[in-house]
Amino acid sequence: MQNVTSFYLSRVIGNKIYSDDDRIVGKLEDLIVDAKSIRPRVIAAKIKSGKIVQTVDFSFFIIFKKKGQYVIRTRAIKPVEVQKEDTIMLVKHILDKQIVDMNGRKVVRVNDVRLAILSTGVFVVAVDIGLEGLLRRLGLAKPIKRILKPIGKNISSRLILWDDVEPIASPRTDLKLTTTYSKLSTLHPSDLADIIEDFDKKTQ
Repeated sequence: MQNVTSFYLSRVIGNKIYSDDDRIVGKLEDLIVDAKSIRPRVIAAKIKSGKIVQTVDFSFFIIFKKKGQYVIRTRAIKPVEVQKEDTIMLVKHILDKQIVDMNGRKVVRVNDVRLAILSTGVFVVAVDIGLEGLLRRLGLAKPIKRILKPIGKNISSRLILWDDVEPIASPRTDLKLTTTYSKLSTLHPSDLADIIEDFDKKTQ
């Protein structure tokens, strides 16, 4: 078992969920975060078992890597009710959303979401607006990286910190930047390590 400190949403959505005794209890359909918090924390998961879809408490879940693959395990399946006006579903409300700047100009699309696993929970850190995020969702990022590596090339990857994105007023609206796109600083995934460390201190 390999502990992980951060992961992309696309790497876990659709994955099987295992119980402590290694039984498959369902598949992960979505993650639900607290929209009221400055640091959006994952509070619930939407899981599907057969034809049944239910919303369950995420505090019983752990995510780790085994043989290079993400594994989701839960100690209990505890159904919970969440208030729609106080929560955001990452797949339903964030993925593929257009991001507009302060002038209302549509600038980019959310291709993936980066989350951090901290001592106090799992939090949304950034949205991925780069080509790598799109290819990752299609399952093509790793094969293309292997092809490009011998020639010293890489896939463009760009992240926008969640701090630069205004909370959405409605699940049906586009995301909005807190600044104009021309003044926005985008990050490479390798820049996130120090930010996540600082993020954990502030969250605690």
